[in-house]
Amino acid sequence: MAAAIPPAVLPRIGALLRMMASPVDGEALNAARALGRTLQGAGVDWHALADAVEHPTSSPTPLRRPRRSKPDHGHIDWTPAYRREVRGTLERGLFRLSLTPWERQFTTDIIARLRDPRGRLTFRQAEVVDRLVAKIEGRR
Repeated sequence: MAAAIPPAVLPRIGALLRMMASPVDGEALNAARALGRTLQGAGVDWHALADAVEHPTSSPTPLRRPRRSKPDHGHIDWTPAYRREVRGTLERGLFRLSLTPWERQFTTDIIARLRDPRGRLTFRQAEVVDRLVAKIEGRR
């Protein structure tokens, strides 16, 4: 088995993998080349990346919803850590699942709202997000 990928480069690897999904050939190729350089700089190779995907060192843990605070005019108030977890899960879902056009648009909008520290969700939006997270995590 190849060397383990250092955790410090995982966010960069994730970003480059997403860029490789670009419909523009030049962008996708540049992202692939940048990923190769990133792996090389971390002292690993493409085989280590493939091994990490095929044999993850830890199993994904389902998101645990923290207690919600009191509603603020019909909006939900999630902790910043939970917002990041949900956003990451939704971002992964955009690339891993076949979502309906409505789900894809909704997910894109929610990701943008979760990136903004002042972005808020209604209770109804939070319920739909919960269903999407369950779908992405394979719990539904």
